[in-house]
Amino acid sequence: MSTKGRSLVAMTGLLVLLVGCGKGCGKKAGEQSAAPVTPAALAAAPLAAAGPALRDDPAPLPEGIKRGDTCTLPLWLSTPALGTAPTVVTGDLAGFAGDFQPVEGSGASVWGGRDAFYRIDLQAGDSYRFALRAKSGTLGLFGVRACAAPEQGLLFGETAGKAVFYTATEDGPIWLGVDAKGDYTAAGSYELEVFRLPSPGAGASGPAGAGSAGGSDLCDKAPPLVPGKRMMGNSKGATTQVTEPFKGSGLSWAGPDHFFTLAVKKGATYQLELDTLGQFAGGLYLLADCGQVAGSALAETAASSPLVWTSDRDGTVVVGVDSSGQGAGGAYQLAVLERPAK
Repeated sequence: MSTKGRSLVAMTGLLVLLVGCGKGCGKKAGEQSAAPVTPAALAAAPLAAAGPALRDDPAPLPEGIKRGDTCTLPLWLSTPALGTAPTVVTGDLAGFAGDFQPVEGSGASVWGGRDAFYRIDLQAGDSYRFALRAKSGTLGLFGVRACAAPEQGLLFGETAGKAVFYTATEDGPIWLGVDAKGDYTAAGSYELEVFRLPSPGAGASGPAGAGSAGGSDLCDKAPPLVPGKRMMGNSKGATTQVTEPFKGSGLSWAGPDHFFTLAVKKGATYQLELDTLGQFAGGLYLLADCGQVAGSALAETAASSPLVWTSDRDGTVVVGVDSSGQGAGGAYQLAVLERPAK
């Protein structure tokens, strides 16, 4: 599989996780002192349980062939519902027959080892995070649109341990291949995680109990946050960018914003946590109202730290999800916990 191997190696590094945060990361200007709130908000707002990881393929298997040995007879991944926990499948390439997609010169390929193929049916606009974790062996994950020629038209390729973010550009299936580095006997065991992300512009709707599928580009259209629920959104392509720095801020907030509202009570402490899923560097801020989107923040923090704030008022405040890079955005999860006033 030299062509596929070269493509996989060439693609390595293109789809890396973006970690860290912007200028002033970790500095929380304007944050009031408060005792820590536990447990962590994201842990306290679990996603709905995932459905069955695999579904049956009605196609009969030729004698001696195992499901997943070839691209044409793959294991079928169930298409996860938005707002459900990641689907995880486990496998061991030692149980597969070998390299079923040889090409000229494949004997020299560093990715000439055994393969396991999965199929997942997508609709245009569906966004996913695929993550391969190797338990043994040196493994890689690649995605293709054309099963008949998997070495051609590679959608992505990444080594185990690095997540792949993919948004479908058309309706139809794609195939995921787990491959081993080495000769045709190379193998390894693994976990493959599939997590469906909210798509850009999904709007403020989502499955019951999973919270919102996105904040609003416009502050005056912001949907409410609900303590104890995890909210999901995607700020890629958001139209609102508050480029003016907040008064006294030590953070860089040049990127697109998504807005939520939060009903607060005087004396209550709120902990908000943002997980940017490795797609962008950013953070959270609180504003008194939509008329102060370029004014002083009540509190702010980079995504690497929770935002903990004790309210000095009764009413509603604005929560902003922001990116530190101009034009940079992506999928995220946001959760809030409330500790009542004593």
